[in-house]
Amino acid sequence: MNFIKQGNNIVAAGLGPILVKEFPDCSEFYTYAEILDMVGPTDKLGLVIRHSQKQSDGTLSQNGIEWCQEIGDIIADKYSTGETSYYSTDVYRTKQTADEISKRIGDNVGINNVDISLDSILTSYYFVTGPGQKPSIDFNILSSYSYCDSAALKDILAPEGAIVTYTIQDVFGCGDTDEALIEDINYKASTITTRLIQAITNDLNIFVTHDNMLWPYVVTICGQQISLKWYLGDTQQICYLSGVAIIKHEDGTAELYPIGTSYSDDGTYTEVTNENHTIFNSWSDVKNIAIDDKIALIIRHAERGSDTSQTGELSENGRTQAINLGTQMQQSNIATNDAFYSSTDYYRTKHTAALIAGYRGDTNYAGETQPYSQIDTTYSDTTINGDAYTIDLPSSGTWELMGKYCSNPEALTTAELENYFGITPDGADWETNEKTTKVRAQIISKSRNFIKTIINACANTRLNVFVSHDHYLGPMITYASMIDTAPSLTPYNMSSNHWVNYLAGVAIIIHTNGTYEIVPFKGLDSGYYN
Repeated sequence: MNFIKQGNNIVAAGLGPILVKEFPDCSEFYTYAEILDMVGPTDKLGLVIRHSQKQSDGTLSQNGIEWCQEIGDIIADKYSTGETSYYSTDVYRTKQTADEISKRIGDNVGINNVDISLDSILTSYYFVTGPGQKPSIDFNILSSYSYCDSAALKDILAPEGAIVTYTIQDVFGCGDTDEALIEDINYKASTITTRLIQAITNDLNIFVTHDNMLWPYVVTICGQQISLKWYLGDTQQICYLSGVAIIKHEDGTAELYPIGTSYSDDGTYTEVTNENHTIFNSWSDVKNIAIDDKIALIIRHAERGSDTSQTGELSENGRTQAINLGTQMQQSNIATNDAFYSSTDYYRTKHTAALIAGYRGDTNYAGETQPYSQIDTTYSDTTINGDAYTIDLPSSGTWELMGKYCSNPEALTTAELENYFGITPDGADWETNEKTTKVRAQIISKSRNFIKTIINACANTRLNVFVSHDHYLGPMITYASMIDTAPSLTPYNMSSNHWVNYLAGVAIIIHTNGTYEIVPFKGLDSGYYN
């Protein structure tokens, strides 16, 4: 489809202008009520929105269901039964979101009856259409593409010294300049918009999709306005049930507006201080939780062998370490199989989780005799990724880099802060302690957002074990041990020869009153590997 983007208007060949006037101020969200008030008596409305909150098994959480009900009630004030069409991707949580909204409007469409015919354009893969090999598509790739930043995108796809690299042509099918990216993303967004407008045939049309499709789509539609607050603080996520509203007029033209909610993984949980948060706590220290409370352990894998690749296995000593911890964890008031095990997609992390599960007696997950595939890896790339605190890592010297990040930020160079952590100075020169202030603020912000996701993942089970790597656990332990913004523990302090020990990490105790505590955790005699 040929197209021309004129200012904020998109003109598609043969269809005339899709957008008949300049976009409104897109730096602020419009509420559902405000959008509904804009819809005229002969207009039709399309809502392209993110699904509601899910839990670890892929179904909507209780919060997620209640949020759908709230939005459904607002919509039901304007639209009656039979006036709405429901579309989604072919994923359970998007179909369930559409169905839950339909119940409040009175349509009761049913999960299996949601229309999935537009699945191909309601996913991020519509943008990722290059002919070559592709990496795992994450936020950093999509955000750089969305803002047409070719330099940042090339750095992510082909970092210096990387063994495996990708090109923009491989991933997106276009040239490697800012101008080429602008042309590519506008063409794809205009095509999506045109197809959605053609599908808007009922009075109300709800299209439920995912945040990774909405990142490039809404930023493009709203004119690459970088000030647009699509991201919830530093979580890099679009709020649930937020997206774009398309108001289609009787003459076939349409207007697009950002529509938003405040629904997020923040929930109602508030952090409270545990008096033991400045020391490493063993299982015996944290096991005696209240009968209705939950606990999450986020820990490093057990001792590995010399192979550090994705398929590198535990050493024999590492197997013993994991078995011993699993045996210790039999001592608790948590019933067998009331547990959830997740890890990164590495043999050594999955094997650690499998051994702990097997020797604790949680037979619904892998023990020695079951395959690693029993361990959940849902959170591998987004929440417990070993490199989650960085935007890149050097080919060598990672220990020293992370040591400075956790224990001595003033030692980081400006280039290291910008290239590896995405932190830029406010002016030409760094003031004394400005590096520390910015790094600590980033550690606090990212840790809290990871904790929110972890708590949401613990919806169905009282014991929840997440196995990751030292690069992730170092900053998390730093955060857990903070008094104000000064850490008590320095798990990457090279001068003290402190390193994150195997099976060390943090324990999060989740209370039924909406609060949680976080403390450093040790699965061995010490939280430090000396």
